[in-house]
Amino acid sequence: MAEAWIGRLRRAAVGGAVAWGLASGAGLFLDRGIQLVALAPVVILPLGLALVPAGGGATAAHGLASAAVLVAGPCALLAALLSPGPAAAGLAVPWLAATLLVGLVGALRLRARGLWPIGELALDAGMLYLPVGGVWFLASRTGVELLGFREPIVTFTAAHFHYAGFAAPVIAGLLGRALGEGAADRFYRGVAGVVILGIPLVAAGIQFSRSLEFPAAIFLSLGMLGAAALLARTGLRLVLAGPAAVRLAGVLRILGGAALVFSMLLAALFASTGSATRGSSEPLIPYAQMAELHGVANALGFSLLVLLSFTLAPPGSDGDSSPP
Repeated sequence: MAEAWIGRLRRAAVGGAVAWGLASGAGLFLDRGIQLVALAPVVILPLGLALVPAGGGATAAHGLASAAVLVAGPCALLAALLSPGPAAAGLAVPWLAATLLVGLVGALRLRARGLWPIGELALDAGMLYLPVGGVWFLASRTGVELLGFREPIVTFTAAHFHYAGFAAPVIAGLLGRALGEGAADRFYRGVAGVVILGIPLVAAGIQFSRSLEFPAAIFLSLGMLGAAALLARTGLRLVLAGPAAVRLAGVLRILGGAALVFSMLLAALFASTGSATRGSSEPLIPYAQMAELHGVANALGFSLLVLLSFTLAPPGSDGDSSPP
C-alpha cells in the first residue's frame, strides 16, 4: 500500500509540474508570489510526502493525507489562478483540509517516537508546520487581512510555510537519513535543530517584535547555510558514486545547496534593512524583488531540486546511508 501511494504521489508531481508550467508559460498567474505558492500543492508536497515514511502507527493517516493531497492539490492550483474571492476561497478550502491531514501524520509519528532522533523530528516538524501555510493560503485566496497583515504579506507568508515551513525541515530530515545521523555528527544535529526552531521564531518575530524578528532571521539563515554545506557534502559523495541517475542526483543536490546560499544571503539582507513587521522601515530589497529572487531560489532552486535529488537517490541507496 505504501509503495502504491509513493508511485501515485510521484506521478501527480509530474502532472502537476506540467500543469504549473503551462499556466506559467501562458501568463495565467496574477503575480510571482501566488505563482510560487501554487507550485507547492501540485509538486513540492507530492514529492516531499512520498519521501516521508509513515511509521509509528501513522500508516492509515499517511494514506489518507496522500489521497487528500492528490485531490486538493489541483484545486489549490486552480484557486491560485483566480482573483481573490468566493470561488478562489472555495477551491482553497480542500487544500487547507489536506494540510491538516499532513499535520496529523506528523503528530502521530511524533507521538509514537518522541523527540529523537532529531532528523525524524525534522520530518515531523515540516508536516506540523504545513497547516499554517494552508491557513494563510486560504486567507490570500479569500482576499482578507489575517492577524493585521494584508497583501502581499499574506501570500508571502503562505509561501514561507510551504517552503521554509514544510520543504526545509523535510529536507533537513532527509539529510539526517543520508548522513546516517551518526552520534559524532554534532554539526548536523545543530543544523537540524536550528531549522526546526528558526521557522516559528521568525514567524513570531514578524508577528510580535522587530527585535525578535531580526536575530531569528539570522539564526535561521545560519542553520540553512549549514544545511547547504551538508547538501554539498552529500551531493559530492553521490557525484562520485557511479551510476548516472545517482550522479545527477548529486549535481541537483549541490545546485540546490548553492541556491539556498543565495536565498539566505538575500533573507539576511532583507531582515537587516527592513522586514515584514508592521511599522518597520522599508527594506533595502523591495517585496516584489524578494519574491523574484529569494522566492524563486527557495522554490525552484532549493526545494524542487533537492527533493528531486532525494527522489532519484533516496537515503539508503547508492552512496547514501541507510535510514535509521
